[in-house]
Amino acid sequence: MRASRSATLRVCAIALAIAAPIALHAAAQSDWKRITPIERGQAMNADSAPAPSGALRLIFEYDADRVRVVQQTPVDLALSSWQVAKGEGTGVFVDVRDVNDRTLARVPAPHALSSSLEIFPERHDQPITRTDAPQMASAFTVVVPMMAGADHVSIVRVVASSSGDRTATLRTTDLVSFSLKTQ
Repeated sequence: MRASRSATLRVCAIALAIAAPIALHAAAQSDWKRITPIERGQAMNADSAPAPSGALRLIFEYDADRVRVVQQTPVDLALSSWQVAKGEGTGVFVDVRDVNDRTLARVPAPHALSSSLEIFPERHDQPITRTDAPQMASAFTVVVPMMAGADHVSIVRVVASSSGDRTATLRTTDLVSFSLKTQ
């Protein structure tokens, strides 16, 4: 009886040792959020943004109209000017914003919320590839600059809307926002 109880305690200890890191990983992931478009109006003004102080790799997962942040990882990477949008162009972007919802930086996310899949390689030295999928459920990765005052990120869609005088203006629609984890 004593040996059986000892064996049971060992099995429970092993199960706890295995389950604890999994539970911590699951707790670190954010909950799913519904995409709720909110019109912001004119495109961002890139002239007043502070200088970046590092970078953060964000991995998003989406399924139809639900999105969540799977991982936020600081990275030692300097973003070049072509990787950070200057407020022009259309498509899907990830904005870094302050507590007042002011856009500090905008990074293009060309394959975000698409019907193609991002395939991660088994070896880190191989490239990430894309393939078409019948359902809109996938993941995408983006590296954003970190700046003083950064509070959250928002996935936005920027479209050109033409006015009556034949000029096109860029209109930004917020899709969903996520808080940045604090260090």
